[in-house]
Amino acid sequence: MARHTARDLRSENRFEVLHALLELGTSTRQELARHTGLSPATVATLVTEFLSGGVLHITAVERNTGGRPQERLTIDPDRGRIVGVDVAETYVDATVYDLALGALGHGEAALDAPPGS
Repeated sequence: MARHTARDLRSENRFEVLHALLELGTSTRQELARHTGLSPATVATLVTEFLSGGVLHITAVERNTGGRPQERLTIDPDRGRIVGVDVAETYVDATVYDLALGALGHGEAALDAPPGS
């Protein structure tokens, strides 16, 4: 079994936070920490990185009676595109998604049967 480095752990934590946002939708840092099981400090650090990189954005600030206001976070769908491709014997199917996994376009093409089949 390969050893996990600090870099591997950081990458896994980044994945966990993004995956939680995809599952939960708009969330606060506290909700992300509860959902992922990561420490609030780890989530806060990763969210700060994602915000500075434009991957996340703040959709609302909720004021509560005590403590700091909570920021609601979401993935910026326009930050990138993801392409899913299914290649089979008889067709190729592709879908383009925004970063929040909203489908933007889809195409399918039939493949010709190989000679002698």
